[in-house]
Amino acid sequence: MGMGDVKFVILLGLITGWPESLLGLLIAFISGALVGVMLVFSRSKNIKEAIPFGPFLSLGALVALFWGEQILDWYLHSFIILG
Repeated sequence: MGMGDVKFVILLGLITGWPESLLGLLIAFISGALVGVMLVFSRSKNIKEAIPFGPFLSLGALVALFWGEQILDWYLHSFIILG
């Protein structure tokens, strides 16, 4: 994650808002990790090669922007508030 990604995260946080920005970041990390693991296991990438993180940040921000409120409501009601 370079400084360009950090600046991009700040912009995405301003666009999506407070709780959705954390959800978007979480989705970006999970999707990036899944794709990275698949690329390493398929031997397309070496473990030391870099994978661009910007597309995963964009994916996480889009999911958070369009479905963030529903995902957070589902999570809070399923696991935290109503147990």
